[in-house]
Amino acid sequence: MSMLEKASGLPQDQFREVWFSQHGPRVAAQAGALLGYCQNHVVRRSLSAPHCDGMTELWFADEASMFEVLPPSPIGSDAPTAHAGTFIDRITTFLVQEERLK
Repeated sequence: MSMLEKASGLPQDQFREVWFSQHGPRVAAQAGALLGYCQNHVVRRSLSAPHCDGMTELWFADEASMFEVLPPSPIGSDAPTAHAGTFIDRITTFLVQEERLK
């Protein structure tokens, strides 16, 4: 899971459009290694919430599969993370283990 902060000066509606229409298909095309992908667009936040313009969820079978899609050094590559740098200033990523309660 990752929290995203849009590029400085980029209007919110343009950030959402680029993320959904351009970046989303690039990520979703990683069909072999990617088990699931979800974009969560922030529409409102509590006053105490950290700044975040969106959150993304990516599901992989294991860490090796994750690095197929998200290489550690994406600069100059076709990796989705290289494109993300064109419209996102900050990505804070967490490797999480889901524990479903219902």
